[in-house]
Amino acid sequence: MFSKIYFKVLAVTILIIAVYTGVIILYVSPQIEKRVVHLEEKTGKAHLQEIATVVDTAARELNSYEQNSIAMHKEELRNITEVASRLVEELYKSSQPKQIREHILVEVNSFRDNLLSYYDQSQESFSPTEIKKIIKDFVRLYRYDGGTGYFFINENTVNVLHPIKSELEGRDLADLKDQDGKYFIREFVQITEQKKEGFSSYKWLNPTSNEIEEKLTYVFKFPPFNWIIGTGFYLPEVKRQKQKEALDYIANLRYGDNEYFFISNYDSVLISHPTMKGRDMLDVRDPKGILILPPMVKVARENGQGFHSYSWPKLKDEGRLQDKGKLYEKLTFTKDIKEWQWVIGTGIYLDQVEHDVEKKKSDLIKDLRQLMITTRIGKTGYIYIFDSQGNMIIHPNSNIEGKNFSKLKNPGKNSFIHQDLVEAYNSEAR
Repeated sequence: MFSKIYFKVLAVTILIIAVYTGVIILYVSPQIEKRVVHLEEKTGKAHLQEIATVVDTAARELNSYEQNSIAMHKEELRNITEVASRLVEELYKSSQPKQIREHILVEVNSFRDNLLSYYDQSQESFSPTEIKKIIKDFVRLYRYDGGTGYFFINENTVNVLHPIKSELEGRDLADLKDQDGKYFIREFVQITEQKKEGFSSYKWLNPTSNEIEEKLTYVFKFPPFNWIIGTGFYLPEVKRQKQKEALDYIANLRYGDNEYFFISNYDSVLISHPTMKGRDMLDVRDPKGILILPPMVKVARENGQGFHSYSWPKLKDEGRLQDKGKLYEKLTFTKDIKEWQWVIGTGIYLDQVEHDVEKKKSDLIKDLRQLMITTRIGKTGYIYIFDSQGNMIIHPNSNIEGKNFSKLKNPGKNSFIHQDLVEAYNSEAR
């Protein structure tokens, strides 16, 4: 039989155990659970901070990539426009009197060498009368500069041969004078008598333009027959020819993905463009109300060159519009060619930059997803990323990625999950 002391000890022990258990249940356990929750929350926040840092770094890298991409394209536009504008500037230089004089001298010297060689060869087989006829036939057929350049022959002030105006042949032109009263035929004689050769400048009717224009002519003495031989250019005609060369060249110049150049005059009229040559763009705006051409002309004239953005359709390879009606944001660079009061420009469609940025973004998200898959909070916790519009960017459940959950109800509450998450974030941020 157990003694009363035994039962007393047993009762006290049971009481102590009960009290201890009660303390554990009522006080210690909640504290432990609270501690565990705190630790898990702390760990979760640490993981979230780590992911947030990675996301922030990725966002900065993406923004830097976009800015660098645009900067790179801007530099490309500058460089390629510089190449195109140099050709136009070279054509401008070749239209100036100094360069025209040099060009005439080159053609005269080449012609004279051929003429003398032809004359020397003819002496061996023909009489002087026959040689004259042979030489005249040679001069009549001789052309340069794509057939526009020719030579004429005078004997003193009498015209011997004129390949363009045969009605002048045999006439004494001593009394011909330009609108300023200059007897230029007499000046040809004076030049060849005093210097044997040289330039004469006068104003005469240009049959091409039907306008009185300045003409620069070079004459030289051909001693075997005492002839005066000459050739010349209407200076405005040379300018028009060089401008046409420039406009035709620019209109057909392509690079990259069928990108093209255009030229506008200072009045915002397109004088060179694959599809809109001659169009007045002074008041033309894109769908956003942005003036298209005048700002390009303005920035080029004021700063020498510059950029402008607007919306514009794309061209197909054949020069026709593609995706008719669809507009793309375009960044254009223009450069001033002040000598001819032109502005030359070209541009890129920024959807290509956006495409490059999206690819970079996709690569960054792929790397970030791999990091998040291996990151867990406790036994069942996980991390996901969504944007301000409620689009799920990254989620352990790939079926949810790319979906918009902004209108998804929060079970048991009369609210939306996305809204609740944003409010919880804003509350924590405060």
